[in-house]
Amino acid sequence: MLRRFALFLAVAAGLVAVAPCLVFFVPHGWQILAGLVLATALAGYCWFLWAEDSPRRGPADPGPPPDRHRYPPHLP
Repeated sequence: MLRRFALFLAVAAGLVAVAPCLVFFVPHGWQILAGLVLATALAGYCWFLWAEDSPRRGPADPGPPPDRHRYPPHLP
């Protein structure tokens, strides 16, 4: 968990380091596109971290097993 948090901080620091370059050295139209790409990448990375930490869910609970004596033999 600590390693993933450190990786998250490294990615966030990288985005903070890249942001001034986008503001001062990239034309305005490309700034918007680059900002959207970076925001999407960071959101995807956060979702990946959340999905890794969330418990795995099995299939929905099917309920109690059916009563085999209620049905004819050819039905499940």
